[in-house]
Amino acid sequence: MKKYFLGLIVLFTFIISKSENTIAPKPEKINSVLVQFADDKGITLFQSRHFSWVEKTEIVYKPFHIYKIEINNSAEQAINNLLSLPYVTMAQPNRKLERRTVTPNDSLYSDQWNMRIIRMDSVWQITVGGPDTKANDIVTAIVDAGFDTTHPDFGNNLWVNKNEIPGSPIDNDSNGYAGDYHGWNTYIDKGFIIDSIEYAVHGMSVTGITSAVGNNHIGIAGIGWKNKFLPIIGGGDEANAIKSYGYVLTQKKRYLETSGEYGAYIVSVNSSWGQSGLFATDAPIWCALYDSMGKYGILNATAVSNTKTDLDLAGDLPTLCPSHFTITVTSTDNVDGLHGGYGNTNVDIGAPGYGIRTTGSYVEQRYKHSNGTSVATPHVAGVISMLYSAACDSFTEYAHQYPDSAALWVKFFIMNGVDTTAQLTSTTVSNGRLNAYKALQLLNDWCNGKLNHSLFDDSHSITKTDHNNFVLYPNPGNESFSIKGITPTIDKIEIIDFSGRIVLKKIIEKDNSGEITINTPFMNGIYIVRIFDKDGKILQKWLWSKI
Repeated sequence: MKKYFLGLIVLFTFIISKSENTIAPKPEKINSVLVQFADDKGITLFQSRHFSWVEKTEIVYKPFHIYKIEINNSAEQAINNLLSLPYVTMAQPNRKLERRTVTPNDSLYSDQWNMRIIRMDSVWQITVGGPDTKANDIVTAIVDAGFDTTHPDFGNNLWVNKNEIPGSPIDNDSNGYAGDYHGWNTYIDKGFIIDSIEYAVHGMSVTGITSAVGNNHIGIAGIGWKNKFLPIIGGGDEANAIKSYGYVLTQKKRYLETSGEYGAYIVSVNSSWGQSGLFATDAPIWCALYDSMGKYGILNATAVSNTKTDLDLAGDLPTLCPSHFTITVTSTDNVDGLHGGYGNTNVDIGAPGYGIRTTGSYVEQRYKHSNGTSVATPHVAGVISMLYSAACDSFTEYAHQYPDSAALWVKFFIMNGVDTTAQLTSTTVSNGRLNAYKALQLLNDWCNGKLNHSLFDDSHSITKTDHNNFVLYPNPGNESFSIKGITPTIDKIEIIDFSGRIVLKKIIEKDNSGEITINTPFMNGIYIVRIFDKDGKILQKWLWSKI
C-alpha cells in the first residue's frame, strides 16, 4: 500500500457565493504534475531513467522530497506512470489556483480602479448584494438633483413601491405621498423623479457607483449589483433636504411597523451635497434629523466640502452635525492622495473620488469620469447596504429588533476596517480609506461571536445630548474628560472600547459630588462611557471620541 504524504497540508478556502452569476471554470490543460518521492534515493532513480514523457524536473520542497515534473502527455497518464514506481509515494496534477476575487465582465470595468482599491473584487466572491437572509430588499436612498431611471445599467435595481399604482394620482398606500411608485420629488411634491439633463448628471454619477448592475457585459459595475436604489429629488436647499429625509424616515418606519408590507427597508442614505462655513448651531432642525433616522436603523453617508480645508475649524454641514448615525466622507485618488476637506474630529473616512468612471445621463453621456466628494460618498453608502445584504441570519434579526444598534455596528465595521493611509492619518477620525472587504470581515467576526453583541444595546440613548443633568465634556477630547452632575448616588464610571473590553473603571467616592475628571491613558478612538448607580443601573451613556 502506498504511503500518503502527511507532511504537507494544502488549505483550500471554499466560499459560498450568493451570486447567481457564478460561471463554471473552463477545463484546464495540465502541463505539469507534483510528485512526492519516498527519499533521495528514489529521486536519483527516477532521474536516471530518462522517461520520454518527462520534459523537466524541478525541486518544489526538498525536505519533503516534493518535485514538479513538466510533461508532454496527459496528466492522468503521467500520474498513473508515477504511481506505478515503487519509490513514489504520491502524485497529483499541478493545477492553477484561482484568485479569490471576482472580475466582472462589464465593458468598462478595467477603468474602475476605485472598486479594486476598496477590494470589491474580493467582496463580490461572497456577495453581490440583494435581499438579506429574511428576503428584505436592501434599499439605498439617494437624495440628489435628478435621475435617468431608463439607464440600461440599472437593470431591475430601481426601487418599486408595490403598494402604489404607477401613474395614479391617488395615494394608494396612504403614506402621505401620492404616486411615489419609484421615489419622490420634493420640489413638486410628486412621484416624478426624472429631472432635466443638466441636473440628472450629478444624480447619475452617484447612482452608478452604488447601484449599477455588475457582470452584465455592459458599462460599469456598481457596489451592489442587486441592491435597490430609491431616488429622491431634493437637497436643493435645507427645506428640500428635510423633506427628503422626512420621506426616507416615513418609508423605513412604515416598513418596520408593518413587517415589510409597506414602505422600504432603507439602511443607507447618500447625500452628496452640503454647505460650507456652517456649524451645527446654525442648522439645529437639519442636524437633528440624523439621529431621528438613526433610531430606525438608517445611516447617512454625507459628503464633505471639496476644498482642502480643516473643516473642524472652517465649518461645514452636514459634516459637523453631531450625530453618530452619519459617516462623513472625503475624497481620495488612486494612490490615496487627499482631494477634499479634512478634520480629525468631524471627517470620518476617505473613499475614492478622483477620476471615477461611473454612469452619466442620457444617450450622449451614458458613462463618464467624475471627481469630488460627491462620488466618494456613494462608495460608503453602497458598502453600508452591501453589509446588510451579506449579513448572517443573526445580524439580520438583530437589525430588525435593534435597528439603531445595528446601524452603529455597521458604522463600526466600516470605520474600523479602513486601510490606514499617510494623508488620512490625523486628518480623519478613522485615519484611513474605505476597505469594503475588511468591513465585511468584521461583520463576519460579529456573526461568529468574536465581538460583544451588547455593545450598542439601547443605542438610541447614545447621542451627544446629555440627559438626567449629567454633562460630559469635552467631546471629542484628548487626555481626559469631565462629567458634571455627579451626586452621592453615583457608584462607578466605566469606559468600554469598540471591542466591548472595559479599558477603565472608576469607583466614585461617597463624598464626591459636583464634577469629576477622568484621565484616559489609552489609544485614540471611539469609546462608550457609562455611569452606574448603587444598584448597577446605567443612568447615562455616551459615545466619546479620543483624538
